[in-house]
Amino acid sequence: MDKECEVLRSLRHRNLVKVITSCSNLDFKALVLEYMPNGNLDKYLYSHNYFLDIRQRLSIMIDVARALEYFHHGCSSPVIQCDIKPSNVLLDEDMVAQLSDFGISKLLGEDESDLYTKTLATFGYIAPGRIPRDFGNLTFLVSLDLGSNHFHGNLPQEMAHLRRLKFLDLSLNSFRGEIPSWFGFLHQLQVVNLRSNSFTGSIPPSLSNASRLETLQISANLLQGNIPEEIGNLHNLNWLSIENNQLTVISQYSKSLFINKQASWSYAYKLVKLFKLAKTKRRTRTLECRFQLQIEHFSCNGSPTSENAFVNRAKTSRTNQITDSLSESTNLIGSGSFGSVYKGVLRSGTAIAVKVFNLQLEAAFKSFDTECEVLRSLRHRNLVKVITSCSNLDFKALVLEYMPNGSLDKYLYSHNYFLGIRQRLSIMIDVACSLEYLHHGCPYPVIHCDIKPSNVLLDEDMVAHLSHFGISKLLGEDESDLYTKTLATFGYIAPEYGLDGLVLVKCNVYSYGIMLLETFTRTKPSDFEGDLNLKQWVSYSLPEAVKDVIDANLVTPLDNRLQKKLDVVASIMKVALDCCAESPARRTNMKDVVGMLQKIKIQLLHAEHVL
Repeated sequence: MDKECEVLRSLRHRNLVKVITSCSNLDFKALVLEYMPNGNLDKYLYSHNYFLDIRQRLSIMIDVARALEYFHHGCSSPVIQCDIKPSNVLLDEDMVAQLSDFGISKLLGEDESDLYTKTLATFGYIAPGRIPRDFGNLTFLVSLDLGSNHFHGNLPQEMAHLRRLKFLDLSLNSFRGEIPSWFGFLHQLQVVNLRSNSFTGSIPPSLSNASRLETLQISANLLQGNIPEEIGNLHNLNWLSIENNQLTVISQYSKSLFINKQASWSYAYKLVKLFKLAKTKRRTRTLECRFQLQIEHFSCNGSPTSENAFVNRAKTSRTNQITDSLSESTNLIGSGSFGSVYKGVLRSGTAIAVKVFNLQLEAAFKSFDTECEVLRSLRHRNLVKVITSCSNLDFKALVLEYMPNGSLDKYLYSHNYFLGIRQRLSIMIDVACSLEYLHHGCPYPVIHCDIKPSNVLLDEDMVAHLSHFGISKLLGEDESDLYTKTLATFGYIAPEYGLDGLVLVKCNVYSYGIMLLETFTRTKPSDFEGDLNLKQWVSYSLPEAVKDVIDANLVTPLDNRLQKKLDVVASIMKVALDCCAESPARRTNMKDVVGMLQKIKIQLLHAEHVL
């Protein structure tokens, strides 16, 4: 009863059974509901005394679909009914369907996208969690991300038909059985992530036929047997993770995979691209790229030979030079707390950004490790892409996708550049989408910890990419917050972060809100003194005096659409203020921020007569 009261008291929809009142004392509890004279759908389906034609059945199911649409998208917090079946679909005197029985329903909280429960629904109606065989019909599918779900069972043979598939993430599920040999038929595959499942058997040698494979993660499974030497034929492979399995090394390989004599299979090994930095007389540094197999904490049984299939193959087939030099004067494109960023060019002509860490600073080591840990598993169009990492004892660097248009900071504060209202809003929607992904789309929430305009980079199409994860935090499976002594940039720090070192995902939301205000006022949070700050200055001016705080370059007095534009900016600033509320619990979550800003963008396009 408590669950039904909690769920139903705030719901209003024509396709939900209406609760008139509730009755409760120590020895009696009841709900008084609207009476449904035509009983339930189950009766009409299975009783010989009743009949529903096609149109009636379709109308009833449309009614139920509308009820579920309301639960999922129309409530402040999504509602999961948990027991949808014909006996819980009641029919009123007009045969309009009303969904009922919320006794085992679940309410998702503000920051939840899923939850776990031991409540049992009706057998046969529970989502089975298996990949449908029909997936094999999606022959044009390029990317399939089913990570962090509750799928189980074997992978269907029909998936072998996904010949255009490039990205496959099945991590953090409960898949069983052997890794299928048909992976070798998917010749377009570049990324395969099967970690944290229950795959058994051995690694199929046929994987080596997926010649474009760059990333292979099969750690934390139940794999046994030998690592196939054929894996060394994967010339493009630059990330291999196989830790936490029961794999062994054959001692008599003609070309051994390993040359290290210290090993334990409980640890990972990975292919790491190492870069050697050499200074010339012109103080120009050339970056030379070679492959090396880095094996950590190993103790192999057997007698490894002196040859290494991975290393030798990599040296002969993929020994590259980053042909452009990293000149202090001409190629330096930025400097930060822990190092400098240089522009480079590959032989193919592809421009790259090389972030070289200053190893004179102890914190730079941790910053490098953090960025590698965070970025290696992230894939989103609004995050800066890491091409590879470079690491040895005296040199550490990240090779990143080059962003030709620089940072948002440059566009806001340089007199040589200008962004209109629509461009600024599009950029901030891009950043919001990246944060929505970090908070709700990753296996574990990622807290960026240093959101500000200089960490928002713009590609050639002015699409924004969030960068610089050097002080980021990963929340573990059982963590909703953590404490840190890492300092972010003054003015963007959430109150709880600055006072106690408490890190929440809502710290990101606060920083985003401040940056959103800054973007449309062109005023830095550090420009204020005393008790007044950017947030207060804007809030005092809304909604009537928004013209007093908006960047003056965005409006002209003679614009006949001035008031509509001011209304749009006022709406944006209202969203920003909701993001940087003093209490973390009162801050908007990033899913809602994305939705609100997208609606405001449509409003702006109408004001500009684009729509």
